[in-house]
Amino acid sequence: MKKIKTLFVIDRHSHLATEQAVPESAWVLQGMGLATEKFDGSACLFRAGRLWKRYDRKLRKPFAAKLRAGRLATLEHAMFKSAPDGFTPCEAEPDAITGHWPGWLPVSKASPEDRWHCEALEQAADTLIEGQTYELVGPKVQGNRYQLQRHALWAHGGKILTPPERLDFHSLRDWMAAQSMEGVVWHAPDGRMAKLRRKDFGFSW
Repeated sequence: MKKIKTLFVIDRHSHLATEQAVPESAWVLQGMGLATEKFDGSACLFRAGRLWKRYDRKLRKPFAAKLRAGRLATLEHAMFKSAPDGFTPCEAEPDAITGHWPGWLPVSKASPEDRWHCEALEQAADTLIEGQTYELVGPKVQGNRYQLQRHALWAHGGKILTPPERLDFHSLRDWMAAQSMEGVVWHAPDGRMAKLRRKDFGFSW
């Protein structure tokens, strides 16, 4: 699961959306794609009969500081911390702007930090679909925004939304202000995705 592009360009100083659409996401404003709720949890993948959790391979501190200061022109693999065993990157190269290099790690029953993944897996093992991505939600994940009693795996794209007919910065901002959710993910027929979050407009969640 590659890092999803935002719908609007984010100002790196204010961390808020600007009225300029990200070129790779402009198809959303043309009315393309299916809008679904963006869940607030931890991304997972069911592949090869097992559950994988999202892992972001990070830059070493000196290089991370240089990137934030705008003094790092290119990113090299040696600038990143060593990846844990089993790490599979989602993309061959890291994001040159943010420094993110997301990937997947296999969930293990022997690892204490994976106990919530394992609890959710036990509940949903017979319903998981090969190649489908999910969101781990529950009491110990992201402050339990959904007030759940047990951990669960919610399929991405599982809750369809109806955004305003007019798709532009102002109408989407007004619509998002009235929503109680983290954000939206649009899915294009060709597999492209774009996201919009409440925090992009400065709204709390």
